[in-house]
Amino acid sequence: LNTTLFEKPIFCLAISPSGRMLAAGTNGVLDGYRPMVHFYRTEDQEEYLERRQTSRRSMIHGMCFHPDGHSLYVAGDGNDIEQLSIPGEEERGSDQAATPADGSLSAHHGTVLRLETFGSDMRLISFGKDGLLCFWELKSGQLLTKRELAGRRMYDMAYDPEEHTLLLLIDDQVTSISLD
Repeated sequence: LNTTLFEKPIFCLAISPSGRMLAAGTNGVLDGYRPMVHFYRTEDQEEYLERRQTSRRSMIHGMCFHPDGHSLYVAGDGNDIEQLSIPGEEERGSDQAATPADGSLSAHHGTVLRLETFGSDMRLISFGKDGLLCFWELKSGQLLTKRELAGRRMYDMAYDPEEHTLLLLIDDQVTSISLD
């Protein structure tokens, strides 16, 4: 991958479910600009498609593609999750990627740190510095439930599709939550 196309350091990556698209998030805090998402097509020969400015104020902390691969969710220093269309997908539209009219999901009280999509039923999980773990239904953009981690610090999460569980790195321990 030719990273010389980036004018700033890369802070996070997301790869589409098909593996044909890569999104790279850059930080805007260093030079006073808003963070950018750079899109690459990874089929055959790598191809830089375009960059898009986000509504994040200074930093992107997490990104993930919608399970259908036609939009990207971006989280960072705001308390919402922004949805960006994928280059070349704007005219196609996707009824699978519905969100509120402003194109964002909001339930956190502070920085959203990490995002993860899971399941054939199009769900998204987010966690933030506020200690909340939020579960979203992507088709409607509805917040399904949220769990508070009660003073514990969550560092990362990963979805295990075979076991349909969410692995959470909380404090210094890995905890699993069944998503059935």
